Amino acid sequence: FLFWEEFILAKKIKANGFKLAYCEKYQFTHFESTSFKTNYQKLYVARQLSLVYENRIRKESFGIVNPIINNLISFFENFVFYLWLFLKNKKRDELYQTQLLEYKIACKILVFNLYTPKSKFEKINNEAKLFFNN
Repeated sequence: FLFWEEFILAKKIKANGFKLAYCEKYQFTHFESTSFKTNYQKLYVARQLSLVYENRIRKESFGIVNPIINNLISFFENFVFYLWLFLKNKKRDELYQTQLLEYKIACKILVFNLYTPKSKFEKINNEAKLFFNN
């Protein structure tokens, strides 16, 4: 899920004394969202919120070191993909532009996540709620 809902739901279920189980015979199919591919502002807000959520959950669940290491690894991974795509891809179609933007956004946000206080997270969360609900 985009905003870590499954992780938050699982924590709440366990906190209320219930057990979680894995049912192998059931599966969900996620049909890709097409609105993000054509709306770069929506893509940016969603990607930012997703990465900020991940950072916050990692910090709360595993301590301060885990999200720092994760952000650094993810930053370098996205940076390498960004460079590779930028240098290697000869056709500059819409898919190329979207992928390039996604990697660029991820790099920016992953660096930003290293020093995101909880108040900034709440601000981003509230802005995203307004953005997606309007």
